[in-house]
Amino acid sequence: MDQKNNLNKDKIEKIMSSYENVKDRLIVRMVSSKENKEWLSNVPHHNVEDMAAVYRIVLTKNEQGLTSIPFDNRLLAHYGITKKQLHEDAIESESKHYPLKIQCITEVLKGMADIPFGSEEIPLFVATNELSLNGAGVITYPDFMEQASKRLKGDFYMLPSSIHEVLLIAESEAGDYHDLLDMVKEVNKTVVMPHERLTNNVYHYDSKEKIFEMAASYVERCNGLDDKQIQEEKLNVLLVKPEKRPQQIKIDDSLETLQKVVGGNIQVICPFEDPVGLITNEEGKIEHLPLNRSLKKDNGQMQDIISGDFLVVGLTKDRFESLSQDMMQKYEKRFHEPEVFIKMGKGMMAISVTGDCMKAMDNGEKGTEIKNPKAKKAKKNQKEER
Repeated sequence: MDQKNNLNKDKIEKIMSSYENVKDRLIVRMVSSKENKEWLSNVPHHNVEDMAAVYRIVLTKNEQGLTSIPFDNRLLAHYGITKKQLHEDAIESESKHYPLKIQCITEVLKGMADIPFGSEEIPLFVATNELSLNGAGVITYPDFMEQASKRLKGDFYMLPSSIHEVLLIAESEAGDYHDLLDMVKEVNKTVVMPHERLTNNVYHYDSKEKIFEMAASYVERCNGLDDKQIQEEKLNVLLVKPEKRPQQIKIDDSLETLQKVVGGNIQVICPFEDPVGLITNEEGKIEHLPLNRSLKKDNGQMQDIISGDFLVVGLTKDRFESLSQDMMQKYEKRFHEPEVFIKMGKGMMAISVTGDCMKAMDNGEKGTEIKNPKAKKAKKNQKEER
């Protein structure tokens, strides 16, 4: 980049003669605090976790790029301004001249020559400035976190791809942040030039609390929640699966979680006088899910069969709640023994599985035979009729 002909001593002196001339030429650059510890002691900077925003003065700008010089402590003293004022002015100048740009990485890759990509969107976004040059500084823009969380529809993780851009991924798409850490380290090691590396860390933005922090700090903060608060956010219920004894579990009180447990759209049935409900898959029979437990009248007559996994939950007038200890014990006993179902003419017979049969199921044995004299006799008669 040969721009020396565009610069001369008089022009530089004119630019540098007053802070008013410099003010609108300020730009922000992000660096690693750890890797630049000694240098940072000589320049004004603003810490952003384990990164630092430093400042430069643009002397020329053309199609080839920018020519700039660093803003050091001597200039800070010469102009008689504070670090806070410098930071605010630099952010205002940078965001005005080089606006924020957030693109899905699929868009970016499609824009590259000779790289064919399908229509499926990759849930990863690139944030940089309009020049796509030294664009990691956009994370200091006043509206960056808000715009990013709006684009990603909530909380997100940030990966420092290089000093030129950062990558963003929604928390709901990210999985374990340790996998993201491994990815950042590998990319830095194999792809990014040493002088363009930022950090090996991953960061998180909490859109509700408006907190930007390292991912490890976020996880630690979440794990530090009061146990009582966590308890109140969970439902203590009973999960009943075919061929299994009931299991006491804690789950989120959300439609998504309940649907996931029963494997589809839910329905709530209330066959008992107690304030409890059974959350089942409303299409369990249509989808031919495994028969689970029978529902019987007081006289023992079967009135229905539940197909697929179901939950036993407490009920109030307008919401689900945890089962009380008494209800937990009562319905664990009610559904304690798994049942197998045998077709008898036009009806079904439910047989409780106990003893050796239950042990066989617990051990994962298949094809366990249920010894039932009536069933054997019925099968024998059917063969004789044929």
